[in-house]
Amino acid sequence: PNIPKSVELRPYQKEAIRNWEYKNYRGIFDMATGTGKTFTGLAAAVHLYEKLGQHMALIIVVPYQHLVMQWVEDVEEFGFDPIIGFSTSPQKNWEKALREKAMYYKFSKKKPNHLCFITTNATFSLPRIQEVLTRLEENVLLIVDEAHNVGSEKLQKKLLPQANYRLGLSATITRHGDEQGTEALLRYFGDVVFTYTLEQAIQSNMLT
Repeated sequence: PNIPKSVELRPYQKEAIRNWEYKNYRGIFDMATGTGKTFTGLAAAVHLYEKLGQHMALIIVVPYQHLVMQWVEDVEEFGFDPIIGFSTSPQKNWEKALREKAMYYKFSKKKPNHLCFITTNATFSLPRIQEVLTRLEENVLLIVDEAHNVGSEKLQKKLLPQANYRLGLSATITRHGDEQGTEALLRYFGDVVFTYTLEQAIQSNMLT
């Protein structure tokens, strides 16, 4: 994993990563849609991977299948080798691959060593998938896109307690009419460490 030569991070993206590092690699990027949340999240993951001596398990959770495939393109560009997990995944034996890779990651002492799993909220919450993921105990980074969704009573219970590194991405982290859900997100991920509004993006000519 590395930041590709074709990608030049913008100053506000670098600031977001610095802030996240300062908070011990936990927090939320509250960034407007179209400002590069995905690239910022992946650059943060690469930064942490290097800090951890090239040994890290990266779990990425997104709401929908089509978003998984959008993430896959960017994840591969950043040098990660993703296992794509959902019911109609193009990787037919992804569950077997996940179990084998998780076992290798846990017990192999070889470096570099990374595991990358991209999945939907629904698949992530399945008991058999939770069973595999909760066995990963060392250098686990959980990135959740559209993180406000996992503030629901059902999904917040599925967030990996042993993931020592956490990053929530959202343009609207506050759950309207659900103060408890919002509080649960902040308890799990930590503070909003960086905010970049639609207005800021338009004024700075940074909006996709």
